[in-house]
Amino acid sequence: EEKEKLTLKLYEKQQNEIASLKEYYDKNIVRATTAKSAQSRLKAIERMVLIEPPQKHKKPRMKFDYKREPVKTVLSVNNLNLFGGDKKLLFQASLEIKRGQKVAILGDNGTGKTTFIRCLLSDNRSVSWGENVRISYFAQETEFENDKRSVLEELWNECPDADRYFIRSNLALLFNDEDVEKPLCQLSGGERAKLAFCKMMTQNANVLIMDEPTNHLDIETREALETALKLYTGTIIFVSHDRYFINAVADRIVKICDYNFIDVGNTYESYLNSLIDLTEKPPENYNTGSKKNIKNFRTKDDRKRLVNLKEDFAKTELLITTLEEESIKLNELISSGKYSKDYKKLNELSERVEEITLQLNDLYKKWEELGISLAEIQ
Repeated sequence: EEKEKLTLKLYEKQQNEIASLKEYYDKNIVRATTAKSAQSRLKAIERMVLIEPPQKHKKPRMKFDYKREPVKTVLSVNNLNLFGGDKKLLFQASLEIKRGQKVAILGDNGTGKTTFIRCLLSDNRSVSWGENVRISYFAQETEFENDKRSVLEELWNECPDADRYFIRSNLALLFNDEDVEKPLCQLSGGERAKLAFCKMMTQNANVLIMDEPTNHLDIETREALETALKLYTGTIIFVSHDRYFINAVADRIVKICDYNFIDVGNTYESYLNSLIDLTEKPPENYNTGSKKNIKNFRTKDDRKRLVNLKEDFAKTELLITTLEEESIKLNELISSGKYSKDYKKLNELSERVEEITLQLNDLYKKWEELGISLAEIQ
């Protein structure tokens, strides 16, 4: 039993590491300055020796369903003006969503994606929902009114008229028997998300609104969510940075740009192409044939800063590569079985992997910021 718990712990850690590497790949593959490093993250995943979950490990499952069809036009947004504090996010923006569409709302950070999602749930005269629409909402961060309740009690509070079998059957899709008695204050981010999905599965909603639903999820739960949403015949409106998830679920991509909504196709690649159209434009009034412009395109201070940025970028990239290689070797050692009976050694290796993962997360963020600064100055 102790070995099974340790194996599950190591398995979950590796799954989280894979999710972190994939998230980094998604965010950076589009930029010319970061594409090479993004590819290296993908290769790191491919080189991993995957740790198998213990045999008793139960794969998560989900199913979203509804009882009543809504009208054809599920949502109409007309001339919406939206602000985040004093910042203008949308101006006279309009959008129409039809029954059965699975719409990803994308855009740069700060363009108002989450604010728009919340606006859909508020009383706004520019937002009109069709007849027979029943909404279920997944928030980016899951909060509870009373975190002293258990998982079982929380879902029962959501469905007070349901019997014990119904509640336990729904929880069994995503939770082990012992975990349903856990107090909410002890739940991890992933477990909080799972409980939120369990609530959604009981609501018979024909419209699902989701804000970053794959945050905190391990690989298996994310795959279960993808499968359930692909099979779901209702309408989905969601925000996500996960390109794999977007490609798996969405059949329409809407970008928030210049304070309005723009349809850019039905795949994540179509969204990337729309970004390339913007990022490849040269500076205004820049004449490539003018020697004066070529000379003054970068100032002396810019050139000095560029040299320093490149050095820092290269050092950070080297450190990332070194730590990634160490992590791969440690994972190979863990999964090799060499220390299968030495729990102390396995814990030491596992703790080092976790330590490296935390270091890499900080370095990925630094590396991304340096890449953006390089792109701006170049």
